[in-house]
Amino acid sequence: MALSSDQNTEMEYQNVSLPSSGRNTPEPPTGPTSCARLEVTKADIRRFTLIVQGYENMIAFLKHSNAQDET
Repeated sequence: MALSSDQNTEMEYQNVSLPSSGRNTPEPPTGPTSCARLEVTKADIRRFTLIVQGYENMIAFLKHSNAQDET
C-alpha cells in the first residue's frame, strides 16, 4: 500500500520536464562578428580623423587670420 506522500512524489516526477537531447556544445555568439566590429571601428577612426583634421584646419586659419590682424 502506497502512502500519500509517495503518491505526491510520483505525481511531481510526472510533471518534471527532462532536458532536451540537443547538442552539448554552447551556442555561437549572436552578436556581430569580429570582422564586422573591426569595420565599424575603422569607420569610427576615419570619421574622427576627419573631425580632427577639420579642427586643425580651423585653428591654422584662425592663427593666420589673427596674425594678419596684428600687422
